[in-house]
Formats: sequence, structure tokens, C-alpha cells
Amino acid sequence: MSVIRTMSEGTSASTRVSLKVCVGEAIAIVAAAVDARQVQLAFDSSPSIFAQGEERGVVQVLVNILGNAI
Repeated sequence: MSVIRTMSEGTSASTRVSLKVCVGEAIAIVAAAVDARQVQLAFDSSPSIFAQGEERGVVQVLVNILGNAI
């Protein structure tokens, strides 16, 4: 479930990141684990919230949090 292979790959650029998109990607990554554990995962995607950062990093943090939760 790792999105970021190493912190030294490429350059990281801080941009406006849609948390709605990042959460959707993180949920897709952990979907198999959710199914295996027979749990439900719900996400209310409104309203859209944005943050400043690197999308891959945000997705990785969310994957870690969701992975720990399930």
C-alpha cells in the first residue's frame, strides 16, 4: 500500500490539492483490505476541501491512516 517509493524520487512541488480526490484515491488503494476485513468504508465527498501540498504525499498519509484503521 505504498504510494511513495522513496522521498528522493523526483522533485516535490507544493500545489493546490483536492482532498476529495486524494481520499478517493486512498480508498481505491485500500479497497482490497476493506473487503478482506469485511468492513464498510464511507466517504461524504461534499464540500470540496483543498490544501497546499504534494498530492502523492497526501494520498500516502491517507492510505496509512486508513490502513491502520482497518
